[in-house]
Amino acid sequence: MGHSINSKPKAISLATDDEGKIGLGLLEHVKYVEATVNDSVGGNISKHWDLLIKEQFNAQDSYDIIEDEVLELPYTLPSFDPSQVSLLQLKDGYPIVSFYKNLKCINKCAFYNVLQIFGLKEGSYNLRVGNNTSYSKIEVHRGIYWETEKFILK
Repeated sequence: MGHSINSKPKAISLATDDEGKIGLGLLEHVKYVEATVNDSVGGNISKHWDLLIKEQFNAQDSYDIIEDEVLELPYTLPSFDPSQVSLLQLKDGYPIVSFYKNLKCINKCAFYNVLQIFGLKEGSYNLRVGNNTSYSKIEVHRGIYWETEKFILK
């Protein structure tokens, strides 16, 4: 883990929970996180995440949420510029309606903001941020989560 105040990287050993997850909490002033795990054949698998990059927006390729669920994504662009964000509902793969009114930027700390997406109804949406040619697909389902929050009932 690299820190913006202490320039020396720090190695920490962490264990996953029963679902293979590791909760890191607030990573204020952390510049990057690297993870290395041993695979089943004795090799190593490594991944690196830059956290304090102000020029980019990092999001998954797709999200599955239920109606009216609030989706929060890290937003590291220097300021919230409405001309740099689009949220479009799709029908048969084509954009039909803009849902810009369903976006809000919330300042979390000096190093990043959170882009909040809320109030979406069942359907397919594309989110594009900045000059990115790629987008994140958001599938909104009607239903509820099971106890494990892993499944969506329609």
